[in-house]
Amino acid sequence: LWMEKKEKISFIKKTLLNHNISNKTITKQGLRPPRDGKKRNLFQTIGLPEYKNLKISKICPELNNIEKKLLEQVIVDSRYLGYIKRQEEEIMSFEKDEKIKIPKNINFNKIGGLSKEVVEKLNLVKPETLGQASRVAGITPAAMVSVLRYLRRNAA
Repeated sequence: LWMEKKEKISFIKKTLLNHNISNKTITKQGLRPPRDGKKRNLFQTIGLPEYKNLKISKICPELNNIEKKLLEQVIVDSRYLGYIKRQEEEIMSFEKDEKIKIPKNINFNKIGGLSKEVVEKLNLVKPETLGQASRVAGITPAAMVSVLRYLRRNAA
C-alpha cells in the first residue's frame, strides 16, 4: 500500500514538473500571473501561496482521477521545496566545514570572540578538525563561527 501511494505521488510530481504553465493559463483562471518573468512548471507554481486556488484539473486533465489527498500532499511538498533545498545546501556546507583541519600549532587565544572557558577547553582537547571542536562540551555555535572565520582568514 505504501509503495503504491509513493508511486502515485511520484507520478503526480513528474506530471506537474513536465507541465509548463503560461501566464495566459493563470489569467484564464482569474488569477494574477507572477511579474518576475520566471518560467515555471506546474509543480513550482502550485507551491506559491497566491496560487492555492489554481484549478489543477483544468490545466492538467491527466490528473483528474487522482485522489485529492495525494494531490494535497504534492502541493505541500511543492510549498516546502525552497526550504528543503536551502536546508540541503546548509547540510552540505556544514559537512564540508566539519572536515576542515585545525593546525596543530593554533593559538586559540588569538581568535577573537572566544570566551576564556572555550579557549581553555580547545587548548586542552586540541581538536584536529572543526567537527571535533564542535563536539567538545561547552563549545557554542558562535565560538565555532569564530574559529571557522579565523581558519579561513589564516589559511595558507
